[in-house]
Amino acid sequence: MRLSQMQELKNPAPFLTMDATENLDDAVRSMAMTGQDAIVVTSDGGQLCGIFTEHDLVKRVIARDIRDLESLHLRDVMTYDVISAHIDESAFDVLDRMDNNRHRHIPVLNEAGHVTALLSDRDFLAYSVPEAVQRTVEAGRALISAKYQPFLIATAVVLYTLLVVSIF
Repeated sequence: MRLSQMQELKNPAPFLTMDATENLDDAVRSMAMTGQDAIVVTSDGGQLCGIFTEHDLVKRVIARDIRDLESLHLRDVMTYDVISAHIDESAFDVLDRMDNNRHRHIPVLNEAGHVTALLSDRDFLAYSVPEAVQRTVEAGRALISAKYQPFLIATAVVLYTLLVVSIF
């Protein structure tokens, strides 16, 4: 399945976008007011340059006992090494990349390189669970047919032989 086929990208939920120069106090208040747990951080030209998440807030602000949020900007505490996804990518490849990099959010870019959506690991749950069940069933069927096929053939031959012998 491609990201473009996900309902979350057909009707993307609103997400927070702020410039890297925004005041951290305003950013945190926006997160609290909207219930969002991440902000896509952009440069002057609107290009993706980072992401600020609740994890960044805890690790880079609260853990350092920084109390003056007005003196900081998003660029001071955001994550710069953002992994992103393209709208035409496989949803499962993207989820795998998020898992390998231990990221809970991934911005989705269009052909122009602009962020069109922000997906979280929760957005993939509805797709990954049924897919995992389907893959497990298919693997089980393949295992049974490959591993027990000679046994089933031998059993059928024995039963056929017994049936033929008992008739005569």
